Amino acid sequence: GLLVHFRLDEPTGPAVTDAVSGQPTATAQGTFLSVPGKVGPALEFDGGNYVDAGDVGGFEGSEPCSFTAWIHPTSNEPSTILSRMDE
Repeated sequence: GLLVHFRLDEPTGPAVTDAVSGQPTATAQGTFLSVPGKVGPALEFDGGNYVDAGDVGGFEGSEPCSFTAWIHPTSNEPSTILSRMDE
């Protein structure tokens, strides 16, 4: 089932709330602008900011998973939508 849902519509602060649990479970890193989104406000990513969700779901990189994202690219520059970083 659905583990987390980040709307990414927070108006201020570094806390990013999971819509499933209602708790802040991720942290915005860097400075974000709030812009009009597909449904309400959205965070604008500029390549220097990101959201750190920690160990969401507790799965290994070799295990199957899926994700969905609504994005609105404003340039043709390569970018990353989702990544898993091992320490």
